Amino acid sequence: MFKKKKSDLIKTDSKIKNIQSELYKDIEEVIDNYPKNVLFRDLLAFLVLPVLCFQYKYPRTKRIRKFFVFKYLSEFLICILAIFFISWQYMLPIVTNSMKFMDKDDYFNLIERILKLAIPNVYVWILMFFAFFHSWLNLLAELNRFADRTFYKDWWNSLYLDEYWRTWNLVNLLVTFLIILAYSLLVDKTHLQSP
Repeated sequence: MFKKKKSDLIKTDSKIKNIQSELYKDIEEVIDNYPKNVLFRDLLAFLVLPVLCFQYKYPRTKRIRKFFVFKYLSEFLICILAIFFISWQYMLPIVTNSMKFMDKDDYFNLIERILKLAIPNVYVWILMFFAFFHSWLNLLAELNRFADRTFYKDWWNSLYLDEYWRTWNLVNLLVTFLIILAYSLLVDKTHLQSP
């Protein structure tokens, strides 16, 4: 078991070193041109693109595919309408009916009403995830010709909670940036050697 983990560490270390070498090339180019290369359009692109880490070069597609723009926009609007429908049709009546039990201090019926919210709440949560992480981010990516479309992995197949938290919201640039930064700082400061 330990050997498997050590081999995984070695693979991870080699991936990190490859990413570091590519990153250092880009950093040298950026540092050489520093004040002149930060433009207002770069800030606007960073604000509009579905990313959390600023870069000077983002992966781009060649064109905007109109079919996918229509598809993601319609998915997003349908999800928002379904969320409003579920909220108004199922959740709001339960909440308003539970107010009379709060006034009477009838906690048994109040807990029953709150538990009736569980199923609609799960539907709303899944619809919000799909609307934001799938439809909205892909719509933004398509409109901006952003090529990296990995916003989440298959979190629904997670067996453990830690696996779920690693896969439900995946932003590769942030994770890669933090791993490289944290790894580089630890190795440089502690003078540790790679496995």
